[in-house]
Amino acid sequence: MIESNARPAETQPDVPSALVNFFHALRPQEGWLVLILALVAVLTLPSTAVTNGLILGLGPAIGLAVAGLLMGWWLGHKGVRGPLAIVLLAATGTLAVLWWGVHVFAIVPLFRQLGARATWWANPLRLPDQNLLQALLTQRADQAPRLTYFSDQWSSLNDFASRLGWWVDGVISGRGQADNLILVAIGCLIAWSVAAWAGWWIARHGRPFVALAPTGILLAQQVYAANDGHSALLTFLGAATALLVLGHLACQTRDWEKTATDYSPEIRLDSIAVAVVLTGLVVLISPTIPFITSGEMARQFWKIFESPYRDVEDRFGTSFRGAQPGRSLVPALGVAEGGMPRAHLLGGNPQLGKEVALRVQARGAEPGESLYWRGQTFALYTGRGWENPADALTETELAAGEPWSSTVLLADRRTVLTRMEVVAASRAVLYGAGEPISVDRPYRAVTRAPGELVALSAPRGPRVYNLLGGVIDPDPELLRLAGEDYPTNNGFRDFYLQLPSNLSPELLQYVDEIAADAETPYDRAIAIEAALREIPYSLDVPPPSDGVEVVSWFLFDLQRGYCDYYATSMVVMARLAGIPARLAIGYSTGDYDFDKGQYVVTELSAHSWPELYFPGFGWVPFEPTAGRAELSRVSAGGEIPPWMQIPGSMGVSSGLAALQQAAEEERRFSRVSGLTRWGLLALNVLAALWVLRARAWLRLASPPDSMDGLFERLTRYGSRLGSPMRESDTPREYLTSLTNAADEAADQATLFKDRAQEAASLVHTDAGRLMLAFEKSTYAPEETELIVSQYEQGRDWSPLWAALRRLSRTR
Repeated sequence: MIESNARPAETQPDVPSALVNFFHALRPQEGWLVLILALVAVLTLPSTAVTNGLILGLGPAIGLAVAGLLMGWWLGHKGVRGPLAIVLLAATGTLAVLWWGVHVFAIVPLFRQLGARATWWANPLRLPDQNLLQALLTQRADQAPRLTYFSDQWSSLNDFASRLGWWVDGVISGRGQADNLILVAIGCLIAWSVAAWAGWWIARHGRPFVALAPTGILLAQQVYAANDGHSALLTFLGAATALLVLGHLACQTRDWEKTATDYSPEIRLDSIAVAVVLTGLVVLISPTIPFITSGEMARQFWKIFESPYRDVEDRFGTSFRGAQPGRSLVPALGVAEGGMPRAHLLGGNPQLGKEVALRVQARGAEPGESLYWRGQTFALYTGRGWENPADALTETELAAGEPWSSTVLLADRRTVLTRMEVVAASRAVLYGAGEPISVDRPYRAVTRAPGELVALSAPRGPRVYNLLGGVIDPDPELLRLAGEDYPTNNGFRDFYLQLPSNLSPELLQYVDEIAADAETPYDRAIAIEAALREIPYSLDVPPPSDGVEVVSWFLFDLQRGYCDYYATSMVVMARLAGIPARLAIGYSTGDYDFDKGQYVVTELSAHSWPELYFPGFGWVPFEPTAGRAELSRVSAGGEIPPWMQIPGSMGVSSGLAALQQAAEEERRFSRVSGLTRWGLLALNVLAALWVLRARAWLRLASPPDSMDGLFERLTRYGSRLGSPMRESDTPREYLTSLTNAADEAADQATLFKDRAQEAASLVHTDAGRLMLAFEKSTYAPEETELIVSQYEQGRDWSPLWAALRRLSRTR
């Protein structure tokens, strides 16, 4: 007989079984699905920041977020309480960021150096003479590889601490500069912290809402600031919605298993079905929900908080600037009346961004023609900046297509119809080319005197609108003939020749020197413009000291600046020369996209410029800012002006007709859009109610043939009534507790007390019947079929459920 060397089958290692056991050993208590959903939710924040290029080198934040979630998850399951968990997570997070995020701390070089020393000493020496051996060993010790790890590590940490100290000092002083290494460390630490917070809360308390709230808030801010990453936001909403269902279920099942409470395994499948439905509804419906808010409330809020928030941005913005500029959290519906933050105030660096502010299509202008997109004008110069006193302003409500003034168009102006798409600019005012005439929607004209416009605005700050404006093409020869017959009524001279009392006498002497040879107001204006264009342009400007009159300070001390200073100086100098002048703010031309036929205007184009008044022509813009292209002023010489030959040019009547047609189309679109949005909102509400009802049915409904399910439903209603079943309660003891809770709720009722007492009486009878049926089905199973046929829960027990619901609402 040949013996086999094969091992018995039962002693052979079962590799698949071992892998399964290992997999089950690693399985989280809540299940893999809950852990994966948590990972997806927390990773949306660092992945969005990396994708948007917020900070260069932020890639390690994704891995740190995974590590932070797992660390918090582990501590939560170990029962570590909040304060100790914060200390442990902060310490491990800081170490992980230094090691993995910014590579300031490293452990591999230590092992590398120790290995090199061990290898060097492992080379044996076999010498007969012990004295000679000792001498050689001493010499070998001197030649051994040096252990420089600790000194190198100390130097690296010290350098990082110094950079951190300089950065913090800059943040405190408000004059700091962004340090990319510090910003990477902060970004990585934030990713670790919010992920660890989420892991600990889910594992410890099973509260996904609290766990994911920091991630959701930061993700929404990041998506808004970068104006990108909306798919990540939808992913987060979907994962968070599923976690709200499955995380709560995992917490409940864990408690049931601890207390040895029986529950149906099918509840997991039911909950997963609810989670899938809810997640699908949230992801599909969220983009369709209309944004309902009060524009007036938002404006009032930012009237109070815009100034302090802007101060915070100006003070700390430079220290936190990343690779990609983000837009301000102050919304476009804020009250800043110009593209440039606080454009009407004279201060330090205006911090212009590269974000797109406007997209403009112009009819009646040459492709790429230089135009100003004016938003507002100012007349009162205080010596520190510009104001529009509220008591001097008048607001007039006007219909779509109705001109705000019958005398707005003067000689030598052409109409330009612009389609304005507001992307990031303020929506508090309406922008247009030249002097606005009308808009294609109901609007408001703000004037400081009849015929003197401050700005146009429209309710709710429309994102897209059409505006008809009058653009002047000044003929120098005609402007020289305009004369000085300025209006004398309506306080015209008081508005536009006003000057503060603290002007330096040196300033008047300077203007006289510049305009000494000028014979007409136009020549004086050209001389002032040319003198100002000689001053160097700079955005790096310190704020003026308190009590300093800024025009004199700009001209004689600072001698550099940006558009606010140039424009303000020309207005003041023109008034000293006897020419009425005002300040206009908005945007310069921007870049023209010939493929799309539109101007793309960024925040870099935020601008202010002076407008001077010439009789018979009205307000004429000038460009004193150095570095800006000079305005084209060409004499027609008695010929047809070039602008009359521009394709698409139109008269006022045809322009107003085009506006009224656009207004009618806008009204039709608004009606259809409004009905559609409200219809979608109604569908959303119905879907939400259906889901809530389905969820309640899944939680409370039980199979027709299950008395256990009926009893469990009774205990759940009892918990809502304030009478949860204790582990030591028998069915009859619990019946007594439930009926007492029902009587107490009925006694406390103030409204519909009679109905509450009827409900309590019904609970006494029907709950007793159900309890008797439950006892018989439990202790006399041979009678179960008869009991179920006698008490069908769908028909016989519905009054009991209704009574319990009424009492729980009363309570």
